[in-house]
Amino acid sequence: STSCGWRGRLRRVGMCLRPSVPISFILSIAVAGILCLGLIRVVLLLRNLPLLDAGMDNSMAFVRQAIVTGMRFDIVTTFYILTLPTLLLLVAQYTSERVRGIIARSIVALCCLCYSLTLMCNIGDIPFYEHFNTHVNAVAISYLTNDMMQAADMITGDRGYLGFAIIAIASALAFTTLTIFIARRL
Repeated sequence: STSCGWRGRLRRVGMCLRPSVPISFILSIAVAGILCLGLIRVVLLLRNLPLLDAGMDNSMAFVRQAIVTGMRFDIVTTFYILTLPTLLLLVAQYTSERVRGIIARSIVALCCLCYSLTLMCNIGDIPFYEHFNTHVNAVAISYLTNDMMQAADMITGDRGYLGFAIIAIASALAFTTLTIFIARRL
């Protein structure tokens, strides 16, 4: 038998709240996600260093501000991704062991899927930025959907895009493996 505070109320619920495991899982995934997104941001910066020498504002203050803004965006993206898993973990505390196991596996799958898509989109943004000098946004998506042949020629004509596609898939698989490892370890 487990002991927990407010025994009378929690016995009616049927279990003790154990927030340490879900919180450490969410925090571990958040840190891993922020680090991966930050690494992609550093690669984007390093691949586009010639643009800094090409007449744009290349002061350290400008670069530092861009990095801080990118980190803030990565943190916001991470916590948007982890909102639903966090809510599901909170709800799972009030369910039976069987349902809790189903919810836990669903949360791991959801984290894997969302982060895999996010990492692949961010890695795909690197060659897009090199070609169009802008990040993928609504205007870029509208342009690509209107002229699919040019987009297909751009992707198939340059072997660099194939390399980025392979890297994107490999990073998604690596993050999925890391997420499963973290879930099993906790």
